[in-house]
Amino acid sequence: MEAAEADDYWWTLEMDSEVESFILRDKENELMEEMLYDMSDMYRDDWETCRVIPFSAHGDKWVRIAVESEIDCVMAIAMVDRGGLTYIDYDDDTNGMNPAYSGELEEGDYLCVVNTYGGSDDAEFTVSLSEMDPDEMTADIVQVDNMDEWYTGEFREGSMVLAYWPEAGDYWGIYPEEQVVVFEFSIEEDGEYIFDASCYDDTKMAIIDQDMTMIDYNDDGPEGFDPQLTLQLSPGSYAALVTPYSESSTEFVDFSYYMAAPLERDEATVPMNMDEYTSNNLYFTMVFESGQTYEIFAESDVDLTLTVVDAAGEVYFSDDDGGDFNPYLEIEATRQNAGPWDIDVESYGGAGINDNVRFVARPLAEGAEDVSAPVQVGL
Repeated sequence: MEAAEADDYWWTLEMDSEVESFILRDKENELMEEMLYDMSDMYRDDWETCRVIPFSAHGDKWVRIAVESEIDCVMAIAMVDRGGLTYIDYDDDTNGMNPAYSGELEEGDYLCVVNTYGGSDDAEFTVSLSEMDPDEMTADIVQVDNMDEWYTGEFREGSMVLAYWPEAGDYWGIYPEEQVVVFEFSIEEDGEYIFDASCYDDTKMAIIDQDMTMIDYNDDGPEGFDPQLTLQLSPGSYAALVTPYSESSTEFVDFSYYMAAPLERDEATVPMNMDEYTSNNLYFTMVFESGQTYEIFAESDVDLTLTVVDAAGEVYFSDDDGGDFNPYLEIEATRQNAGPWDIDVESYGGAGINDNVRFVARPLAEGAEDVSAPVQVGL
């Protein structure tokens, strides 16, 4: 093998076995570092002190490769391909500070590359390779035929997210080796939908589309530990993946979804300078005339966000541009975008505001002397 000197490979990792090894902080493996850096998709470039352990897959196999160490380690898996390397995976902290990879590998020769996270520590570690049975990883897949009905799924022992969603490792929140129940459903018309999962234990939920792309993820919804997602979806096939937040003691989880009620907006006029207590988020429709630049902002002791959709459909968003967690926007109204604009003032946390809010929408020239006017509390 041309990747490095032969004495770097006096370990060979066999299937269903483990190897004990070590990393030395003063080791210089510049050739391997260069080869890993040249791989596409490999974003980490510090591999100078790495230890390289080869292994082979005799036939296409589902495998798990795991590193255990008292020192924080990272791991890369690469396939040896005609003298070069093809990127398979990189992992840092799947099991605490220990990296692991689970997935399907095609027949061939591979390298498991291990390094400390900081690259400046000595470390002893153990790396193991085991074959996985795909039949044992199969999740309970529940077909959800109707909205506004509850469906129940079972957390099967040994089920894993990766058996249904191999791309899970590319996203945050739902992890490849977690137990999972899958609820498959179809959307028939464009609209905003609300998705709920309910379980005795704390759970998480992700919605993915038919291309296995994650649309969104949630841990705790507005009513506690049960996740909830509100999504604008187009017609197509989707799946909700529900996993335990930690080791689950219950077997079952319930799932339902329904179309959200149309959002009711208050019609208001420009200029507007409102200062009052509100328990809810604020939703307005206001008409803006062309030829003016408008400032639109909100101030409160609560962290707020501001979203504006103009008459041409362009979306403007602000979180903290006004300082002190307050949103602020300046938007020019032209003949193309003038007319009714939708304005959303919402708490950053997603629930109602439940505090005093000053909301202002006016031509910029009118507010030039008063952009930083303080919130009036307790009117």
